[in-house]
Amino acid sequence: MAQSHYPDRRDHASASVRNLKLLLLVLLISNVGLGLLSFFLLRSVDQRYSALLERTVPLLGDLQTLTAKSVNAMRGTNPDAIGRSFGDPAQLARFHAAVGADRALREKTLSRPWPTELLPGRDEIERAGGLFTKRCTETLDLLSKGERAAALRMRDERLRPAFDDYLNTLTKAADLVEANSDKVNEQFSDTAGSFSRIVLGVGIWPVVAVGALLVLTALFLGVLMVAFRGKDLSEAP
Repeated sequence: MAQSHYPDRRDHASASVRNLKLLLLVLLISNVGLGLLSFFLLRSVDQRYSALLERTVPLLGDLQTLTAKSVNAMRGTNPDAIGRSFGDPAQLARFHAAVGADRALREKTLSRPWPTELLPGRDEIERAGGLFTKRCTETLDLLSKGERAAALRMRDERLRPAFDDYLNTLTKAADLVEANSDKVNEQFSDTAGSFSRIVLGVGIWPVVAVGALLVLTALFLGVLMVAFRGKDLSEAP
């Protein structure tokens, strides 16, 4: 009589195999989904970092170069650098070229995309840089006419304050760009941390599910064994 229960046990074994196959399929789908989720999250963070670098690094480089070019342009307005040949076309052309190089790089820098919170600094550079170029041109024009005393007054009274203001705006803008970059970087780090927790939470559920399934399976098998044993004992002669 006990052998009559063997087909039932084989049916339970077949059902367990089917459940195991289903579990493996679910785990496979879960791993594929987790991989896709990780890929898209990491890609999003990478794109944000790339955009930050593309926006910040060239801008900081231009601001530093602008500082050097403005100093070079300011040096060219010094009457002592020209000497007594105030009307020398070659020398004046070089000094006008230095002023033009500063203006060209400034226009290129201002044409770059600036973060919204940095637009006031951009406007200040445009204002101070435009005034600096104007005062440099006026000083060089006086030097080209041989008006050394007037050029010295222009340089000391009007050009130098414009130059100092221009340098201050460049320094402040560079500091703001760097501070904004650090702030955005911290935000990206927080976002990356949140993404990591999401991925970890999604990735750990199969372990929890398998653990719970093993516990339930063990309880189920225990109940079946007790039930079958009890039934066998009751049918024994």
